[in-house]
Amino acid sequence: MRLNIFSCLTDKFPKETELDDIVRVMRSSPKLRALCERYRKFDAIGNKQVTNQIKRRETPSFVSSVLLYEGKGHRNIIGLTDLCYMDIDHLNEEQINEVMKSLSEDEHVVLAFRSMSGKGIHFFVKYRFKNMEQPQITTMSPKRMVETYFAVFNTLSLQYTNILHLSIDESGRNAVQSSNISYDEELYYNPQAIPYSLIYEPQKAGNKQALLRME
Repeated sequence: MRLNIFSCLTDKFPKETELDDIVRVMRSSPKLRALCERYRKFDAIGNKQVTNQIKRRETPSFVSSVLLYEGKGHRNIIGLTDLCYMDIDHLNEEQINEVMKSLSEDEHVVLAFRSMSGKGIHFFVKYRFKNMEQPQITTMSPKRMVETYFAVFNTLSLQYTNILHLSIDESGRNAVQSSNISYDEELYYNPQAIPYSLIYEPQKAGNKQALLRME
């Protein structure tokens, strides 16, 4: 699965990579492990200056929901992927274990891993549009892709709020939202995940957003 990777959160120039390669780095990179350990050390003593430096300027990140070209803004979007990115923060160890167990048993989840702080989980759910082919998606304007992904996120985040009984961070509704690449030997990865089937309903008069409903 082709995605865009960045050297850090402040990097504006996307490079292409495969999700398999990102997962390989998260499971085995000594450099990434050292970054996460350093982040958690300073996070434990509340040193936000250092943790912000590590998170924003030293740790690689990736955008999973759209494909980008020559930039990181909405106008640089050239396509939708089939992934919806969600993030849950401020979890204790028991909640982390419960959520990871639930996600690893979910046939729609492609990837789930601990955040850099160790107190959150990033996860990625696969979806498809039952009534729309890929050529139709690629001819959308960047603005329409942003609106369509907004609807995808709203639909699937509500689904997982109900499944997990936890709040999903609303920052994920931004189509170009980045996720730090965090070291996690015990991450969950299923490249054969089954997509949710969504019915796409284009904008109608008086309605500014595309509508989605689950099949």
